[in-house]
This record gives sequence, C-alpha cells and structure tokens, in this order.
Amino acid sequence: MSQSESDLDACSQCGSLALARLDVPPPPYPEPFFSNIEPLESEIPTFRGALEDMERKIGAIDEEIERLRTRRTKFVEFATVQKAVFSPLRRLPSEILSEIFLWCLEDETWLPHIWRVQPWSISKVCRRWRETALSTPSLW
Repeated sequence: MSQSESDLDACSQCGSLALARLDVPPPPYPEPFFSNIEPLESEIPTFRGALEDMERKIGAIDEEIERLRTRRTKFVEFATVQKAVFSPLRRLPSEILSEIFLWCLEDETWLPHIWRVQPWSISKVCRRWRETALSTPSLW
C-alpha cells in the first residue's frame, strides 16, 4: 500500500475518505529546499514521486470536498422545505386570509395592469388558498 493510499483510507461502510492522517511529510532530501543547490540526478525521481503523491492527495481531498458540498446542498434544501411547515401563514385563520386577499385585490389604479393581483392568481398558490379564495364570493 502506498503512502497516499494509507493516508486516504475509504470507510468500508460509506466510502468516505478518512482524512485524519494527512500530515504533510518532510521533504525527502531537505538540502535543496533550503539552498539553491540543484538536486542530484539520483534524487529527482524521489522528488517527483513525492510531488505526485501530494498531487494525488490534493485531488482526493478536492473530490471529497466536492462530495461534501453536494451533500450539504441537499441537506440545506431539505431543511428549507421542512422549515415551511412552521410558516406563520399556515396558522392564519381563513377569515384573515380572505381579508388579506381582498386588500390585495383593491383597485390600485396607479399600478400597471400586469402588476395587479387577480383572484385566479391567488387561487393557484396552494390548495388552502384556493379553497379560501373560492369560499370568498367578494373576491370574484
């Protein structure tokens, strides 16, 4: 097993990468990093191997970050939908909702026609609004 594989073990149950052991190792030969000395020809494959190993680790981490971002987005979308259950509009009595509809439909002559609320627009929002609108004759 290579060093990168042992650092990025996948969970046997969910496939998530275990990123706990991602310490950056010291350079294989520290001398060229701290001076302008050209590496020996025999050291070059070791440096290339270390660089490729780090690039593989970076790629694996980037993939995991993207997977987690996608998962987070799905959780946020789910939470947003669930929050709608607690909307105060759901608790409004139908009588108050009818009154709001009537206020929305008042003749606002200063508004362009396309901006004015129409009864059928209100009745298309949801089943409760439709039932409330249809049971309010003064809307029509």
